[in-house]
Amino acid sequence: LIESELFGHKRGSFTGAIADRQGWLELCPELGAVFLDEIGDVDAAIQVTLLRVLQTRMFSRLGETELRQFRGKIIAATNRDLAEEMRAGRFRQDFYYRLCSDVLEVPSLHARIADNPEELGQLTAHLIERATGACASGLADEIVQWIDVNLGPGYAWPGNIRELEQCVRNYLIRGSYAPAMTSV
Repeated sequence: LIESELFGHKRGSFTGAIADRQGWLELCPELGAVFLDEIGDVDAAIQVTLLRVLQTRMFSRLGETELRQFRGKIIAATNRDLAEEMRAGRFRQDFYYRLCSDVLEVPSLHARIADNPEELGQLTAHLIERATGACASGLADEIVQWIDVNLGPGYAWPGNIRELEQCVRNYLIRGSYAPAMTSV
């Protein structure tokens, strides 16, 4: 499925391929970018295929031999420690070195809050506004207070911002939140 999404496919190349289809690499404009989320989870065979695209800037649709040019950029994200994944043999070093020309490390939500405790309130207010369309700083303060009392000020937030968003939504709907995990 990921190969069909990225490279496209020719009609009949697999069950369910009822028409020719362009993939994201083909649809990407010259100054555009294809975002690959959770690149650390990608199968080794797909890593090899993507490595070739990054090296040659060429690819083929599934079921075709015609070469097509990729003119955009690849942006990838992962929550995995890719150095550890490479040591364990789950992530190709050559692929990593093709991807890592510009690395941004975003600290976890837990680290961000530990560094600046006010950020929890700011993020909570933003998530409330996004969910309801209204600015509600008093409600944000109420939710932050609930988090401090019920989850603790040092809560690990293993789901990062996505977990905080669900926490806010659960509080708005039920007045509480029960995390699936207590720590990571």
